[in-house]
Amino acid sequence: MRGFHCICRLAAQGLLVLVLITANEAFAQSAPVCTTTTVGTEEFFGISGSTDNNVIGVGDNGNIYRYNGSSWSAMNSGTGNDLNDVEVVNAATAFAVGDGGVALQLVGGAWVDRSGFTSRDLFGVWAASATEAYAVGDRGEIWLYNGVSWSDLSGAAGTDNRDLEDIWGDANFIYAMSDRGELYIYNRTTGTWAGREDSCRSGNNFTDVWGDDSGNVYLVRRQDIYRYSGGSCQVIASSSQFMSGLYGNGSQINAGGANGQVLYFDGSSWNQSTEASSDIYDVWVSPDGTAYYGGDNAEITRCAVAQPNIVADWPMDDCTLGFNGSTVLDVGPNGLNGTTQGGVDVEANGQLCSAAGLNGSSAYVRVADTAALDFADAMSLAVWVRHNGGLSDWQAILAKGDNSYRLHLNGGCEIADNLPGNTRYGFTLGLNGGCGGADLNSNVVPTPGVWYHVAATYDRSVMRIYINGNLVNSANYTAAINNSSYDLFIGENSQNRGRYWNGDIDELTFWDGAISATEVAAHMNRTRPCVSCASAEFVINHDNNGLHCVAETIEVSVVDSIAGLPRLDYMAEVTLDTQTGNGSWTLVSGAGVLTDATPDDGIATYQWALNDPNVVFALSYPQGASVFDIDVYQSSDSGIRDTDAEGLMTFSASGFSVTAGPLSNPPPATIAAFTAAQTAAVDFPVYLTAYGQTPTDPVCGVIESYDGTRNLQVWYDYVNPVAGSIAPSVDGIAAATSEASAGTQSVVFNNGQAVVSARYKDAGRIRLNFNDDNVADPNLPNGIRGATGAFVVRPYTFVLSGVQDPGGNPNPAAADAGGAPFVAAGTPFTVSVSAQDADGDVTPNYGQETAAETVTLTTTLLSPLGGNNPAINFATGFGAFVGGTATGTDFSWPEVGIISLTPEVGDGDYLGAGNVVGTPSANVGRFIPDHFNAATNVPEFATACTSGAFSYIGQNFVYVTPPVITVTAVAADDTPTVNYTGAYFRLQNSSLDGRSYVAAAGNLDTGNLPDPAVDPLIAAIGGGQATLTFGVGTGLAFVKGVPEAPFDADISLSIDVFDTDGVAAQTNAVTFPDMAFNAGNEMRYGRVRLLSAVGSELVNLQVPMLAEYFADAATGFIANTDDSCTSDLTLSLGGFSGNLGANETCAIENGSPGDSGIACAAAGPAGLRYREPPLGGDFNLNLLAPGSGNDGSTTVTADVPAWLRFDWNAAIPGLENPAGTATFGIYRGEDRRIYTREIY
Repeated sequence: MRGFHCICRLAAQGLLVLVLITANEAFAQSAPVCTTTTVGTEEFFGISGSTDNNVIGVGDNGNIYRYNGSSWSAMNSGTGNDLNDVEVVNAATAFAVGDGGVALQLVGGAWVDRSGFTSRDLFGVWAASATEAYAVGDRGEIWLYNGVSWSDLSGAAGTDNRDLEDIWGDANFIYAMSDRGELYIYNRTTGTWAGREDSCRSGNNFTDVWGDDSGNVYLVRRQDIYRYSGGSCQVIASSSQFMSGLYGNGSQINAGGANGQVLYFDGSSWNQSTEASSDIYDVWVSPDGTAYYGGDNAEITRCAVAQPNIVADWPMDDCTLGFNGSTVLDVGPNGLNGTTQGGVDVEANGQLCSAAGLNGSSAYVRVADTAALDFADAMSLAVWVRHNGGLSDWQAILAKGDNSYRLHLNGGCEIADNLPGNTRYGFTLGLNGGCGGADLNSNVVPTPGVWYHVAATYDRSVMRIYINGNLVNSANYTAAINNSSYDLFIGENSQNRGRYWNGDIDELTFWDGAISATEVAAHMNRTRPCVSCASAEFVINHDNNGLHCVAETIEVSVVDSIAGLPRLDYMAEVTLDTQTGNGSWTLVSGAGVLTDATPDDGIATYQWALNDPNVVFALSYPQGASVFDIDVYQSSDSGIRDTDAEGLMTFSASGFSVTAGPLSNPPPATIAAFTAAQTAAVDFPVYLTAYGQTPTDPVCGVIESYDGTRNLQVWYDYVNPVAGSIAPSVDGIAAATSEASAGTQSVVFNNGQAVVSARYKDAGRIRLNFNDDNVADPNLPNGIRGATGAFVVRPYTFVLSGVQDPGGNPNPAAADAGGAPFVAAGTPFTVSVSAQDADGDVTPNYGQETAAETVTLTTTLLSPLGGNNPAINFATGFGAFVGGTATGTDFSWPEVGIISLTPEVGDGDYLGAGNVVGTPSANVGRFIPDHFNAATNVPEFATACTSGAFSYIGQNFVYVTPPVITVTAVAADDTPTVNYTGAYFRLQNSSLDGRSYVAAAGNLDTGNLPDPAVDPLIAAIGGGQATLTFGVGTGLAFVKGVPEAPFDADISLSIDVFDTDGVAAQTNAVTFPDMAFNAGNEMRYGRVRLLSAVGSELVNLQVPMLAEYFADAATGFIANTDDSCTSDLTLSLGGFSGNLGANETCAIENGSPGDSGIACAAAGPAGLRYREPPLGGDFNLNLLAPGSGNDGSTTVTADVPAWLRFDWNAAIPGLENPAGTATFGIYRGEDRRIYTREIY
């Protein structure tokens, strides 16, 4: 960095300091402890380092000092020239540059002179290694050192003799910055220079440049910090003092300047404070976050702040959370384990891994009181929370009693915060039991089912609360935090009981100090591998009845023991066992290998294959115990086994074969069980076949003698879910809930076969059972029996309703772009869905399954046709189904337009039976943008007198580069809404507001601006973007009144950007601050002056005609020697007297007609010719000698532009053209006078 530039600006204040402080995040924590010592006697202009143990400062008269982590020591530079900048690569390598072309390299602990390549001053240096260093300086010089010699890059870069103030680089690019903010960018990968980048160009006085890891480049000019982001540049922060140096680390940025002012960005907001007693010239920030400020008076101020330590950290991933009294592990350094109380549940789908589920009535986690949880002076906490609904006052996320600290929902107190509303139920940090100044309300009320990251900090100075990483509120507070003997309760208040949290809590961490915004973000974004608490388990599906003479199909599925979801990753060996010592197994379907080593021993093994969650086996069971339980377990771990939910298997000689289609006679070798999926409230056939062996017919087959009308018992089983409220019907008669409660109904058999019609007006997996207990067969004491397999009944459709915004306003269902707006893109809206049967009735068991089925939404873009149609977004989506209906409150669509929504099964597969696609909704919308992002270019005015770098007060000036705002319509998450076009583009001049030009000095005349009805010119450019281009009409001007001293025209333009729907720019008013001029912005109060002249009628007469400007009250008007621009003047001669006639004199020029309007016909001598524009402000007006006998006088009048007129006649209001008297000859007795001239 070029320290000397700002030294000139600040030296008059008599200040220069080298400051060492802890990085800017410390400002957000607690006050640093500072000590000050004097290091040497010289000023420091540049500072850099590689670690906190290797920092180098350079400055006045070749001054160099090095810091080793504990003290500063002088180094011999070998030069007496001022050193303006230093770049430290590592402990062995550094470069320093300075006045007179001095360039030094640190080699082996000593400075080696690398000068001799230029005699101009060098202001900035950056280096990647000992063999790649760049230096910049006076007149646009850029030099590259390759380890041997320096080479000039100025020509390749295309610099234009403007001083280059600083240079900075990273792995990809080098940025050289001029004093006007122009950037020359070098691509280190391709080895090429880009053209000059003018996005940040804005007058003079740029002093420092630095870039972050995200590709943003930051520049300092006067009080402002600029950010360049690849083609656009904007002021992002301003200080009350001039800033000189800038550097950063990660998301944090430090700038230092006059009077020890520091402007710093802590990751979430900009702050300003005074950290030094003298001016600061340069900044460097170490990788560990310590900022070093170099400046005046040879002082070193070291300010140390202790970093907060984690006190406790409860991930809430304990597999035993669901057991009362179980341990909740603290993975922090103090082992502050908690215990579950009152029915805590394991929420498997936590924000990170699992979470603690709290019921809002009895459940919480208790952590015993300990001194480690008493925070007197500072503390921080961060946690993920999700609320289930049913907001109430004071619901506690945590509390160490009520009189110490707590995090809760606000209960309606008059909370002292600096945001409006004091919203009831907002997340609130409370200290010391106060319902006033010690409660800080975020004003963010939880939406049910949505996860929020909540963090809060306190440092005996400021309370802060963050939601989802954003600082949403803060307030001053200085009291110590009360110590409390109450336990810490998580999900309840240990002092004022009954304030249970209704929802989930995850990832709770405590610190013993105030953490920064960066650390808040780190906690919010932390990740780790999740260890599943769930093991595999097996689910067996059969019809509970088998025949000795035919193989029975047995389906086995492997699922997650908690969520019930298929385990596609399972591949262990399992054992199949009838537990009777009888039975043989064969494989019907499955990708693994079955081994039945010993026939008819009831045992087989199966090597399970990956990605094969369902396998079907056939069990042949010709003999053995008739009633038994089939076991399936992992061969290596018998604890991983089936759930036994399938019930007992009963084998008999004969029974009913229940199939989905008629059974052929003779039957096939394998009879497929009834497992076909059905649809709610749609009739389906069930075929019953009496099958097996009888005492009179030992052949296995259809029992044709089973004929005529039979009275059967019919009942059903809920399989998944395991309970319900609607019974299936068979032939229009409701089936019983159990065999014991089943009556009989008539079924007609023909030669052993019958068909009945069944219907189920609900969803889920069920089983139908049939029994005839009137069979006179001693081998069938319980009758002839049979059942379907467990089969799935899907909903017929899904129907949407209750589409509304968060305020409960219904969806307006706009028909086209002229319809009413609904919600902004990316903001939440509510939808309800019901699962329905074919009769239009709800299916109440939908969503009650293990694992519960859900519904998702797909979008169809209705308008604009052919537009962008992104997916619907949600964090939670539909909540739990109750009675077949669910509601989701966090749906959003990140585009503009009108859509319809189509519901379908959440995972596209209802209990393995395929998808159900519901009924599309009516129109949903119109969706509008959430806001506009506005980017501004760097406009530039045309300096009226380019060569002189000034304009006159009263003189119109126009744009060289007009201001252009590029607005991008975006959703709430800042993604562009590309459908904001055509009829949906609603940005109009009539919707814009507050176009305003403001000048820091002078009285600006805006009367010639275009009408706001047409200015700015709005043009949609596609992609959801538009440009707003401002015109200036015939020009702006400063009002010319009484004489005033020159001033800089610092002009700002601002406007509030709205569209006709009220969508606004995120940063209204959009502002162009301090717009530059292309050749200087000085405004001068000017005039053209004509002085009287007297001379002989025989000699050409010089009439002084000068451009002047008002310097100041003490000096008055002086010649404007910078004016070589003024033109369009017209001179006239009149008021002739004596013997001088109208055509006897004229202005000497290059012949008629000339520029003056009174030119002589013939060309005069070159040195006497009238000049327009003037040279150095002098128009060189000479009148031709009228000749002998033509003595007399004439009045010379110049018709000049309005901005060069002056109040020559104070008696007459207004400004007049200049006039003077030219007199030829001798008058009034002055015969001896040969030549007279008026002198001013």
